[in-house]
Order: sequence, then structure tokens, then C-alpha cells
Amino acid sequence: MISDLVSRPDVDAPPAVLERVVLCFAPIVDRRRATAGLRLTARATDAGGVRLSDLAQVLAPTLEALAPLPVLLGSIGARLDEGLQQGGLPANALLEFDAVLAAHPGAAEPLAGLARAGVRLALRGRPRQPLEAPVRQLFECAVIHQDEDLRITGGYAGDDFPRQQRSLPFHTLGASNLLEARAAFGRGSTGCIGWPVEDPLGRRGGGGAQPAQLSVLELLRLLREEAPPQRMEAVLRQDAAIAYRLLQLVNAPIMGVSLQITSLQHAIAMLGRRQLQRWLIALLCTGNRDPDVTPLVGYSICRGLLLDYLGQDNEHGLGDELFLTGAFSLLDRLTNTPFEALFRGAMVGPMTVEALRDGRGPLLPFLELARAAEDARHDRVRQRLRDLDLPLLTYNRALLRALAEGWTITRSL
Repeated sequence: MISDLVSRPDVDAPPAVLERVVLCFAPIVDRRRATAGLRLTARATDAGGVRLSDLAQVLAPTLEALAPLPVLLGSIGARLDEGLQQGGLPANALLEFDAVLAAHPGAAEPLAGLARAGVRLALRGRPRQPLEAPVRQLFECAVIHQDEDLRITGGYAGDDFPRQQRSLPFHTLGASNLLEARAAFGRGSTGCIGWPVEDPLGRRGGGGAQPAQLSVLELLRLLREEAPPQRMEAVLRQDAAIAYRLLQLVNAPIMGVSLQITSLQHAIAMLGRRQLQRWLIALLCTGNRDPDVTPLVGYSICRGLLLDYLGQDNEHGLGDELFLTGAFSLLDRLTNTPFEALFRGAMVGPMTVEALRDGRGPLLPFLELARAAEDARHDRVRQRLRDLDLPLLTYNRALLRALAEGWTITRSL
């Protein structure tokens, strides 16, 4: 019943929300293959659920850090409550609302109240009957699973097909391969929620890594070997574009240098091993010219950061291996080179090679956890956390940090 959708705020302190929900995410990729938004979903872990206003309060700092990127906030087992009408959602957040419930006569006033409070709304799914215009106008966009899209399931027939127009811009869920993603854009979708990262069609043969990518791979190998700065400088001098970008980075105002740095060795020393490694990996990920591969950059960076933050909270002593495992997990696609060839050098440690090339070893469950988070497989996330003996709170915090920092990195590339 609609009356069950809206509950009055309790007088008690808000619960520890991040201990009671499982968070998952997916980028929203537009037809140019750019990241046009993000979808963050939360599933409650107990039958009692959580209040949406509490969830919004906890997520607000991350949502603000992601601005101006639009973020769709979807929830399963979270209750709509009057606290949302007091504010709490940043301007870049859109709250998803189930289409079947939106069509119920009792939903009009609660939804209008949210809109008056400045809460932006997105419609999730298709209603069984058309929404009344005053209700429909409260929503900015829709989230449609491709299995519900009547244009491909036969709901529209004959000459009616080309004349059907959606009244709302819509994002498509469920594209499992590149052909389905391209078809969604052909039907007018404004974005694909999630990108088919494992599609074999994206594994094109031939070509191999670009020259700039080869230079970055060599620099990462030298960094791994703790080679002296002189050897790294020699590689940089052979690639003027990378050398220029490095000097541009260290002389940026955010670095706070008082005198201009023109020495490559000085630039290397100033960044330090950890920051230089992250910059090089981000640079490596952007080297592929195939537009269908472009969305994988964000996945790679977020995976690396998520595993890195999880590694900081475990006692396995895995260090940088977790970051490299996540960041390099799509490197074969990004460089058009098999893992077997990529890892012939000493660029990564044996545990990373074991996870990525052989699909086994102690780091593989961490990578599978990241993949489950990307696929909105909340139950699988919980299972992986149990396997790794990681608290749900630790995972949720790590994911939110990774999303905020990952967006900052990809935006600067």
C-alpha cells in the first residue's frame, strides 16, 4: 500500500546505515562513450529496511564529491519517509522511484511533496498503465531494463513502432554485450547503465599496445624494480608527450610549487612512487583509441582504488598488489595485448599475475567482489565479503571513497 511508503521519522538516532545496506554501482555511459552519470544502488540487509532520509544523509558527502556528475540513487528495502522533505540530497542526485508504485493514486501527493522540497526524481521501470501527466512531469528521466523495452519485446507492432516516443529521457539497463548497447542508443536511449566489459566482441585481435602505452608499461616496470630516476628519465626523453604531461602535472597550481620544475628527475622525485604509479596507470588506461573501450578506463581506476582501500583494512599484507590487480584487470582490453605478453616483464608481482592471467590465487576473490559490485549483484557482494572476512561497513566505505576519488582522477585525464 502507498500508505506504507511514507513513514514518520523516528525520534531515535539514525541507525548505522552503512552496516545495514549493500552498495553497488554502475557508470552511465552516453552514446559518445563518455561517463555521463553514475547509478548507486543500496539493498537493505534485513527485513526492517532503512529510511531513505538516513541513507541520503550518509551518502550526501560522496554525492557532493561526485558533482556535477548526476547520480541515480536506487534502493531496495529502503522506506520513503518525511525526512527527505527536509532536504539532504545534493543537487546532482536523483532518487529512483518504482514506476508501478508511481502509478498508484496515493503516490501523487508524496511525490509532489518531494519535488517541492527540491528532490529530483527518476522513474524506475514501466508502469502497468500510463502515468497521469501531473505525476509524469515530476520525473526527469526513466530507467528501463531492455527486457521491458516494448520496442524490442513486441509490445509495439507494425506502423506504430517508429511513431512511439517516450515522454521522458531514458537510460537502459541490462545491455550484456556491445551489440545490445549500440542498439539501445539506436532506440533513443540517453545512456547505458553499466558497460559490457566482458564482451568478447571488445577483444579485438591484432594491433597491440600503442607506442605511448609501451612507454608507460616500461616506466611501470622500472618503478616496480625501484630503478634509479636516471633510467626512468631516459624512457621519458624518448616520449616527449609523456614527459610534457609529467612536467605539466608537477607544475600545476594544486601541487603548490613555488618555482617551475623543468627537471624530469626532480618531477619524478616530487611525485613519489605511489602517486607516480597511479598517474602512470591512469595514463595507460586512456591510451586505447577504440571508443567502445573508453568506458573501461573508469572501471579500471575504480577497481584499483576499491581493492586498494580494502587492502588497507585487512591483515593479509597485500600492499600494492591489490591496487595493481584491480587497476590492471582490464589491461588486456585497454592495450589490445594478452595478459601472457603483458606480464613477461617484472611489472607486477606473482599474485597479480596469478589472479589476472590464471584466474586463481588469493587476490581473485577481491577482484570478484569488485565485479559483483559493478553488476549490482548485492547478494554476491555479501558472499564475497563473508569469504574474505571483511565487514560490510569496511566495504561500503571503501566503495564510496573509490567512487569519489576515481571520478576526480578520470575527470582530470
